[in-house]
Amino acid sequence: MLGIYTEDIQKAFEKAKSLGATILYEPDDVQDSPYKYVCFGMLDLDGNVIEVANYER
Repeated sequence: MLGIYTEDIQKAFEKAKSLGATILYEPDDVQDSPYKYVCFGMLDLDGNVIEVANYER
């Protein structure tokens, strides 16, 4: 799995969808995180899982 940080999770999600990415899960808050952590998952063209995330301390 590859993790990528973004400043704007919703914009990154919409861009991934518009480019035809296979979305594994939509942006959602991670409940057990000490920070406000939001992420979504997708597959790249080789089938690798990529998690795109944003968090605030």
